Amino acid sequence: MRNFLALIIALILITLAACAHIPNPDNPNIGDRLKIVEVNQLLNSKEQGVNLIEANLSNLELTNMNFKGAQLASSFMYRTDFSNSSLEGADLRGADLRYAKLHNVNLRNANLSGADLRNASIVNSDLSGADLSNVNLRDAFINRSVFKVANMGNVILKFATITESLFESSHLQNSDFTGARIDGADFKYATILNAKLVKIQFLNSKFQATSFSSSHLSRSDFTNCSFNDADLSYTLANEVNFTKSDLQGSVFKHADLAGATFNGANMSYADLSHAIFKEAQMKRTNLSNSILLNTDLSYSNLDSASFVKAKLDQVNFEHSQLTNVNFFKATVTSSNLFKADLTRANFQEADLRLSIFTEADIEDANFILVKNFDKTVGMSETKHTDSAKF
Repeated sequence: MRNFLALIIALILITLAACAHIPNPDNPNIGDRLKIVEVNQLLNSKEQGVNLIEANLSNLELTNMNFKGAQLASSFMYRTDFSNSSLEGADLRGADLRYAKLHNVNLRNANLSGADLRNASIVNSDLSGADLSNVNLRDAFINRSVFKVANMGNVILKFATITESLFESSHLQNSDFTGARIDGADFKYATILNAKLVKIQFLNSKFQATSFSSSHLSRSDFTNCSFNDADLSYTLANEVNFTKSDLQGSVFKHADLAGATFNGANMSYADLSHAIFKEAQMKRTNLSNSILLNTDLSYSNLDSASFVKAKLDQVNFEHSQLTNVNFFKATVTSSNLFKADLTRANFQEADLRLSIFTEADIEDANFILVKNFDKTVGMSETKHTDSAKF
């Protein structure tokens, strides 16, 4: 009986030993996992730049350690905790950092190109100047972290949660933010060219002088965001929500914003030339001093919007609701207001040269001191002419 028990115990020990060396199913070529004491010994053997290429550091608590300049390319760090550690200037190219914990970590100027950070948690960390090109951050949680001047070209941020983080002057060209939730982030001076930002919730975020040129923003929510002097030219932004956003001085040249919502937004001094705003919701939108050349605003709701001193030429307002709109001292030349609702609209001192008013409703509209009134088209075919002020 004793011999039998001894045999059983021996078999159990052999099985446990074998299991300890079974490679991770996701990384069949990974080596044996290093122990924390072994990592410490390696770090203490060199002042910086320790060689841990292709090392297995998975599931370790590597907190409060100095990995400055470490060579960690292609290393396996699944669920590894680097809290309060320094990875400044480290080489992490192609590293597996899925579910890694990167809290209060210094990753300044680190090279993470091609790394896998799916489901990683990045909190209070500094990645300024880091290379995150081609990094996968799908489902990652990013909070109060800094990505200033980071290279994030072709980065995947699908379904990531990003809060109160700084991306100032970062490069995010060809990035994919699909389904991400972003609140309180700052992207000022960032370059987000040809990026995919579809169905994203961007709340209370800042995009001062940010370039979105040629990006896809359709059905995203930018409520209460700031876009001062941002470049949104050539963007595809159908059904985007810019409610109460600050878009002062922004550029929308050749953008497609059909069905977008701008209710209560500030678009003063913006350039909307050659852009499409068909069927847009722009109630109480401030477009004073803006530039609109060959802009399509047909079938849109612009109730109580302001175009004070704006420059409008060849603008299409066909079938649009322009009730209570203020065109005071605006230039509205060669524009189409066919069947537009201009009830209580104010055109005082506006220039209406060659604009079309055929079948427009001008009930209680104000045309006092209008310039080039005699050169308008279709004014005699308007509705409720008797109540208008001339």
